[in-house]
Amino acid sequence: MIAIKVSFIRRALILLVAVAVLVGSLIGALPVSAGLSCADMAYLYYVYCPANWQSQNFSSVGACQSYVLTTSAASYGLTPESCGWAGIIYDDRINHNAGAPRAVYCDDDSIDVWKVVNEAGVLEFSIFKSDLPDSVSVQTLIKQVGATRLYMLPDGNLKLLAIQDDGKTYFFIFDPSSCTPIQEGADWQVE
Repeated sequence: MIAIKVSFIRRALILLVAVAVLVGSLIGALPVSAGLSCADMAYLYYVYCPANWQSQNFSSVGACQSYVLTTSAASYGLTPESCGWAGIIYDDRINHNAGAPRAVYCDDDSIDVWKVVNEAGVLEFSIFKSDLPDSVSVQTLIKQVGATRLYMLPDGNLKLLAIQDDGKTYFFIFDPSSCTPIQEGADWQVE
């Protein structure tokens, strides 16, 4: 009888250790783990925050991203510079390319577009989300100030176009409801 109890306890302990290892590996796969790497930080910043900021009770994508940067530096010693993220800006803008000629800020109520002049911002225009159409069937101009244009696309996303110093057209596509960036770049003759 004692041998059976010992055997049972031993199997139970082995099972508990196996479960602990499994749970530990699952915890390691969650957004914040014990061994955060630069790749993990990039995933959290560029993928996890834009997709999950609301469910994690952040006020915006930028607030989630700021938390990732602050926690990464404080808890793991990782900074954007130590991870080689040159050319990226880390304030509450939703387009992070340091070379972008416009900075776009987005919250629950409005979208603000700032012209970047000598590393400073000049408000170019603001638009309330309540003023956006519910839907469009073709790319539709929503706002234009000078050469800066904001379009609504048939899928409900917004596209910002602005001319860069090199003559290329900067474009930034984002979801206005969640303030989530979708695509950013520059090319010749983008419409």
